[in-house]
Amino acid sequence: MTDKLRVFDVFYRDYQHNVSISSATPEPLDAKRLAPLAKVLLQSPDNFFGVVDADRNILQLYLDDTASGAEAAIVVELLAAEKSGFHQVDMSLADALALLNALPEVFKPNLLPGARFVG
Repeated sequence: MTDKLRVFDVFYRDYQHNVSISSATPEPLDAKRLAPLAKVLLQSPDNFFGVVDADRNILQLYLDDTASGAEAAIVVELLAAEKSGFHQVDMSLADALALLNALPEVFKPNLLPGARFVG
């Protein structure tokens, strides 16, 4: 039995390597490669990583450079297509990678438990 290939459009910016994909023209990426790419990108301040679902909702992740503590916090934001405001939550890198490994086809606010709405 073969697994169905799952693909999401992505955009990102890697300032250290001067590489980017614009959010205006995201590119397809195999769902299995989301977490490994995010793990590399989310190590440096100012870098960001975005995933676009089937309904054009956006899950955006970046390093919280204002957080204190031993482990860096990742800010995760869910922006609904065609709506103002977004849901935002901080999580560990491990939790963010686990989230990326289990993304549904369409992102809903319950994807981010404990998220606050920023409007």
